[in-house]
Amino acid sequence: MENYLELNRSNWDARVPFHEQGYGLERFRDDPAALPIGEAASYGKLCITSPHSSMPEVAGQYADYVSPYDPAALLAHIERYLDAEVLAAREAEVRSGFKVRSWDESFEDFVSALGLPLS
Repeated sequence: MENYLELNRSNWDARVPFHEQGYGLERFRDDPAALPIGEAASYGKLCITSPHSSMPEVAGQYADYVSPYDPAALLAHIERYLDAEVLAAREAEVRSGFKVRSWDESFEDFVSALGLPLS
């Protein structure tokens, strides 16, 4: 597991053009390029993902969003970040701004959205 985490700390980005995915780690143990967006952002890595499902709630402004039905747009994003300065600037934004949300915080937001008391 430690080798997996170290590999992802040094991986230049995460590309996750899924329809539904946002949290998790175990599922992607064998595919570092598919590091879930929450974990990618927690390591300060850029994630190019789709705007579907929970992904915008997980990464917010700290991911780039591309339709999984638009391979040309995905390629354009990847080509843009081949410029090391552009990538470094975007990852600096992610490192300085992204805050990991705990499951407790997520649950509290969910309960609050339902208008229920926390007890």
